[in-house]
Parts: sequence; structure tokens; C-alpha cells
Amino acid sequence: MRLAMEYESKQGWVPEDVSGENHGFDIRLTQYDQDGSFTDIRYTEVKARAQSGAVRISSNERKKARHFWKKFWLYIVTQAGAMNPQLNCIQNPVERFQMDEDIFSTSYIIPEDRWIVQT
Repeated sequence: MRLAMEYESKQGWVPEDVSGENHGFDIRLTQYDQDGSFTDIRYTEVKARAQSGAVRISSNERKKARHFWKKFWLYIVTQAGAMNPQLNCIQNPVERFQMDEDIFSTSYIIPEDRWIVQT
């Protein structure tokens, strides 16, 4: 969460941690122009992995991703326990990934080879 919020602050967004409110996303990001007028909003779900691997998306998170569409972002932090964690930012994950239901039918799995960004 800290890494994602620091990153967005540097990008000019105002992050608000709403992870404890069960909204289906962890950070609400707002942006304002120079005179303080509201210009944009985004909703970000943050997943962290100690090293790397698949991430689990809950049905509530998927529902919000479908609702907010291009305003919804999935941030995957890899190497979260290391000195240099990596932030992977994915806009509109519902459009980008086919989320297969797992055995519990309450969340969805995105394999690492589907979300990793090739540089």
C-alpha cells in the first residue's frame, strides 16, 4: 500500500487508503488542477507478493473492476519483502484478463505469466 500511495502522490494524485472499508478496492485516487478543482478519480486494488506469483481477485474486486472499467487499476507489488519491491500497474484488468473462477467461486486467479510486464 505504501509503495502504491507514494508512487501515485509523485504522479500528482491524492491517494486515500480505503482498504478497511470493503469497497472492492484499496486506494481511491483523486486529482485536482492548479486552482483546486476536481479533475479525475481512479480506484486501485493492491496485491502484494513476497516474491512473485499468481494473485487472487475477489468477486467483490472483480465486480468493482467491471463497474469502474477504465477508472479501475490493479497494482501488483512483487518482491514486497525485499529492499526493492517492484510495482506493476495494470489499467482495466477485466478487459485485459480472462478471469477464470477457482474452486471456491468467490475469487479469480490471474497467473503471473499473464500480468507480468515484458520490458
